[in-house]
Amino acid sequence: MLRSIGLPELFVLLLLLGAIALPFWKIFEKAGFPGIMSLTMLVPLLNVLMLFFLAFSEWPALRSSSGGAHHNSPSPIGPQRPQRGVVYTDSELAEFKRQGLM
Repeated sequence: MLRSIGLPELFVLLLLLGAIALPFWKIFEKAGFPGIMSLTMLVPLLNVLMLFFLAFSEWPALRSSSGGAHHNSPSPIGPQRPQRGVVYTDSELAEFKRQGLM
């Protein structure tokens, strides 16, 4: 026989919903979308569509961070050291040497 949902069952349900929604909230925010979109992951079938949307859409966070900016653009906190593994042009290397960073 079915019984009504009591307080312990409701608590477990809320924990499970939070365990699903909170990680997706962070993923959506890091991708540049509103975190509230994570609530769509709680709706059957819509959650599958949202996974495809998240996987194949252009992420605003990546668009704004790379938006044609050069990897050696001036930083608001001052000159940056050359990064290991990045290929720089001769003029960039000369600028690093001029600034005393190499």
